[in-house]
Amino acid sequence: EAIRSDPANDATMVLMGYYTLPDDAGSDWDGCNDAMGELSARYQIVADAAADVEFVDPTATMDIVANPDFFMPDNVHPSTYGADAMGDLFAPLFAGP
Repeated sequence: EAIRSDPANDATMVLMGYYTLPDDAGSDWDGCNDAMGELSARYQIVADAAADVEFVDPTATMDIVANPDFFMPDNVHPSTYGADAMGDLFAPLFAGP
């Protein structure tokens, strides 16, 4: 809270949502989409309520069907390609005014 209340601070907090996976992706996260979707929705609510908070939704980018090479063999964690793709989602937020 001290950082946010400092008038010299113009930082923005970035919340990344959870990407969903098909329930048959063959991972330990099968069946968790509802919970991950709920957490992402809550992050969006926080971002909508605060001018210094941005929400990034990686769902469209982290699509295991369209971009299977974005995932590690566990079909959950991003590969280096997936990490780069998610980084591309964040880059505009760090570019400055």
